[in-house]
Amino acid sequence: MLSYETGDAGVTITDCEESAEGEVVIPDEIAGLPVISIGFEAFIGCSNLTSIIIPDGGVAFYACYSIADSASQVPKWDNSYVGDS
Repeated sequence: MLSYETGDAGVTITDCEESAEGEVVIPDEIAGLPVISIGFEAFIGCSNLTSIIIPDGGVAFYACYSIADSASQVPKWDNSYVGDS
């Protein structure tokens, strides 16, 4: 369901099949490497996804206090950004 690229530091999720439905869980590791980023437009066209769960430990959503659903249990830190959909 997920496509990815590997690099020296870890894995970047690059694509998700547009036919994916329901919940997608981004793993902590793929092929023994840490998942470190989600690429530009990785989930474009995935209109049937209802949630994306990302692993604990990231800082991408730090201090995003207005996020209503914290099911991903992502810690929130300063200098985070939530864009318009």
